[in-house]
Amino acid sequence: MAGRLIVSGVSALEYWRVCGGAHVLTEAEIHELPEASRRFCDKTQARCCAFLQAYMLHAPLELAVSSMGERRSSGAARFRHFKTLPEPGDLFDAGDDFFVCKPELAILQCAFRSTIVELNLLMSEFCGTYLLSPGDSRGFVSTSTPLASMDSISELLSRSPQQVRCARRKQQTAFASAAPASNFPMESKIAAFFSLPREVGGLAVPGIQLNKRIELKGPSRQILNHDEIRPDFYFPGAVTVGEYKSRQFHPEGSWTTDDRRIDALEAVGFHSFSLNNERVKRLAEFVGIGQVLMERMGSVFLRPTKHELEMRSALHAELFL
Repeated sequence: MAGRLIVSGVSALEYWRVCGGAHVLTEAEIHELPEASRRFCDKTQARCCAFLQAYMLHAPLELAVSSMGERRSSGAARFRHFKTLPEPGDLFDAGDDFFVCKPELAILQCAFRSTIVELNLLMSEFCGTYLLSPGDSRGFVSTSTPLASMDSISELLSRSPQQVRCARRKQQTAFASAAPASNFPMESKIAAFFSLPREVGGLAVPGIQLNKRIELKGPSRQILNHDEIRPDFYFPGAVTVGEYKSRQFHPEGSWTTDDRRIDALEAVGFHSFSLNNERVKRLAEFVGIGQVLMERMGSVFLRPTKHELEMRSALHAELFL
């Protein structure tokens, strides 16, 4: 009998909150729930399934499996694909064959079905401060803390079974180009397009950092009227900052939508660029910025092959059109 993954809550997002360790149902707590609440838990699980499938993240619901024999003999759930015991803390046992897996395991499992691009965006979401949600008018919900860290993902990759080489390669490639600290989906997509390898359509520009706090010193504080800045995108190797300006997410008068402050960055030694809802739809905008960034880093922006051009156009359409 396969074990079920279940959480208690009024929305599908509760699944991820539980994964993040906010609260794990114990066997005692489940038995204390009124009968009506237990039935509601089953409905919540169905909503979680629908939510995850809508974003191609259905795999975590298949990750933890347990037979009654295994429960009696060892009390341990097994990985469906890997046939190996999980490490302590990988799965939260809620009793009665109910398990919840960590977000890192979602990435491990999704590698079998997802592309490198999808894995990259998934890592950015788990390590950012937003969650995709079909119930929100903008398509995502802000959170206070990330569900996972790049360090925890790296640790899991280091001990993932060697026999799953194809999935492991996809994970490592996605990890190498993923950027934590994203505030919303468009930041993740822009970062992915800049940093993903050329063979999957990216520009392979290294070193991007999202929402990095940069302390200003001396005259730069007076010029910008800030003690620090936190640009959407920062390429330290190119001494360049970038902003994605969308009035849908940023109110008027903020740092993000003040062109004078963006222009003033040149006066304190930073190069800058700006993207908006229209510019991201133009592939040439990205290519031009990527070429300049590589030149500032002292690297050569290689001429793409025919295959790379096709992949680049396809990736741009997938992310922005």
